[in-house]
Amino acid sequence: MPLRLRTKQGLQTLRRAHHFLVVREYSFALGEMAPHAAALAALATRLQQQTTEKDTHAQGARAATGAKNELGRALRQDYLRPVAEVAKKMFLDDPKVRLA
Repeated sequence: MPLRLRTKQGLQTLRRAHHFLVVREYSFALGEMAPHAAALAALATRLQQQTTEKDTHAQGARAATGAKNELGRALRQDYLRPVAEVAKKMFLDDPKVRLA
């Protein structure tokens, strides 16, 4: 699954801001922008890596949940249902055994 739209848009905004600062050399009364542009580029790269890692973990969790659900379904269908059917037939008249 690709990155979420809002995350992609936020990262694109950071990259555009970095590009804007790097394309033109701005010098303000506060000093050069180069260190700030470099810091912004590093931040955008780090956020991209963290977001990709988080997305990968989320995909793994979804896959594991799907596998767990499939195993649970197989347990119910292949093992518990036949046992319940046999129990209904064997203990039909036994009041101590409650069958749903």
